[in-house]
Amino acid sequence: MSSSGKEQSKELEPLSETKANNETKKMEFEDFFKRGKYTYILCGLLQFMILFQNGNMIYMTFAGLPPKITSCGVQDFTGPEWNNEKACAYINNVKESKNCTPTTVGDFNSINREWNYFCGKDVLAVKSSTSFQMFGIIIGSIAGGQLSDLYGRKKVMFISLLFCIAFVVLSSFSQDLTQLTVIRAFVQFFNGMIVTINGVFIVENVPKNDRIWIYNVFTWSPNTVLFAIVAYFSGEWRLLARVTAILSIPAAILTFVSAESPRWLIQKGKIEEAKKELKKICKINGRDIGDDVINEFVDSEHEKNTKNDKGVKTKYSFYHLFYTWKFTAYSIILATTFFVASLGNYGTMFNMEKLSGSVYTNSILMGSLRYVLNLVVAFSDTRVPKLGRRHILSSSCYAIGSAALLIVIIYALNMKESLEVGVRILQILLVAFTSQLYVTSGIVSAELFPTQVRNLSYSTLQTCSRIGVFIAPYLFVLSKIFDSAPYATLALITFAVGTSYIFFIPETKGHPLKNEMPGPEECICNKRKKRPILKGPEDEAAEQILNDETKNTTTTTTK
Repeated sequence: MSSSGKEQSKELEPLSETKANNETKKMEFEDFFKRGKYTYILCGLLQFMILFQNGNMIYMTFAGLPPKITSCGVQDFTGPEWNNEKACAYINNVKESKNCTPTTVGDFNSINREWNYFCGKDVLAVKSSTSFQMFGIIIGSIAGGQLSDLYGRKKVMFISLLFCIAFVVLSSFSQDLTQLTVIRAFVQFFNGMIVTINGVFIVENVPKNDRIWIYNVFTWSPNTVLFAIVAYFSGEWRLLARVTAILSIPAAILTFVSAESPRWLIQKGKIEEAKKELKKICKINGRDIGDDVINEFVDSEHEKNTKNDKGVKTKYSFYHLFYTWKFTAYSIILATTFFVASLGNYGTMFNMEKLSGSVYTNSILMGSLRYVLNLVVAFSDTRVPKLGRRHILSSSCYAIGSAALLIVIIYALNMKESLEVGVRILQILLVAFTSQLYVTSGIVSAELFPTQVRNLSYSTLQTCSRIGVFIAPYLFVLSKIFDSAPYATLALITFAVGTSYIFFIPETKGHPLKNEMPGPEECICNKRKKRPILKGPEDEAAEQILNDETKNTTTTTTK
């Protein structure tokens, strides 16, 4: 019995080794990120991060809200024939107003009410303050991508979060508009870094099939509703800033306990750290993956990256986003998407006084509708395999363009007042559909670009988004050209972007993240091989079929 047992064990040993080797060869990054406890930790991190980020972004929607002027001296402005423009004209006429002191009412005790920014240039000064603050997020988006690629996703994100919290608290003690503007610019600088890094950090660490539903469930839309409720109960701008800082504490804790991105560690040649972080993730998920399997996988990935990248010392920069014609097309289209999304979204949010109804009601309606759309997309993405990223993005662009075009038509027919409710609904719809432009195009960016430049790509998108935010407070200045000029501009850009997705962006749904840069033969600067400027996914498929047929013909001829 014992001899036969030994013989059986000898026979089984090579079989088990072969099986283990086969399993190791099949292991991919996605195999380590199966849905588990760590996925839910990252979901919690994403939720609290977005609540904090969104709060910082739309803070001036409430803090910079112009109040309604009710009277000035003996003159009452509450009659139906009066609005803020007429009231301001009266106040600015010294002969009529006799330097009277205006009285105001408002849904929120904003800086406009506390520091008397009611009319004309004063209101524009607050809009300019908002715009200048958003300039900070442009710089932060650029810095976040570069620094996180150099020093790590988690480390840079955690430090940026702590600085952002500190400046948010400091901003609540501002004594004038200049102080507030400078301090909030620093808030947005660090906020820009967090937004850029957090998006890539989550995508790199969750299962590929869970990305869409995670980013549609834990997104900015419901947090717009939550922040509107927080603003309502805060009632004034100083307290709102302090409450926003308190709400960020869970995000700081979850960032601290999370693992550094193993993809980034391997790409940087930090092999032992990558093994340690993968083991940490597997332990949290309760998965028993042997150390030898993890070690062999990491070593294999590192060797692969070293061969393809000519060593981990390669420095990647903004230039590499335009390394090939394909990358150039992807970068331009995705960047324009983020720009127009922010222009439409924040252009409306920062000019909320242009919408009829309460600022809280409008914010809640916008956030709720966006969230409903997100949930529909998340559900459809898992239930309808043929519903791709391109379908979602092009449809959202066309929906925004159609809503904007309808507003243009209503204005052109002089039916603005009679269809006031209809215009309000279209404005809310316009904002609601921008959510998918952020969510889905951000995921597409992560799926199109390899690890080496993935964060650079996302930081570029965030930079273009913040340029849109920077311009957004002035969007309705275009109405001086003609009333519907802001909406005509949005319609034109969104229709163009929606069409470009159909022709130039390949479908990425269900595809694993790329870890390798294209070879030098695909570089635009490579003069040995001429390549077409832009090539759509259908063109690529047709070219592949032709190449296969050519190979088959050559083989047959040779035989």
